Amino acid sequence: MSRYEGLGRSRTAPNLVKFSPRFSRCLESVKKPSVFSFAAIIGIGYVRRMWIAIMYLWAINGLTLLAFGWDKLRARRKKRRIPERRMLWLAALGGSPGALVGRWIFQHKTRKRSFSVWLFAITAIQLATYYLIASGALSLQS
Repeated sequence: MSRYEGLGRSRTAPNLVKFSPRFSRCLESVKKPSVFSFAAIIGIGYVRRMWIAIMYLWAINGLTLLAFGWDKLRARRKKRRIPERRMLWLAALGGSPGALVGRWIFQHKTRKRSFSVWLFAITAIQLATYYLIASGALSLQS
């Protein structure tokens, strides 16, 4: 006895939403697991990971840009500032585009030669890594 028989309903699950016949046929074809459904599940996981990476990069670049602006404001007011090492770490964690934009917008840390060398070295390493990943020479799949 199915759980729906005692309720005066048919033996199948109740149809909660009425679909068009074409859409119902599409759903019927997906009921059986296939290679394509497993590939779709893997693809969904890949897309989710990509969105997490994109959101992380937006957040770290925004944080780095704010750090450069905050440090410039503190420098003008002659108050305690953000250490250069911390700003370089923000750039190394993925915020190098935010750091470069922050330097350009706020005209900040442009005279410090050692800071500029480190920042451009971090940016070059990140660009080289991105190029290797995009070209397929470096695979992130385990």
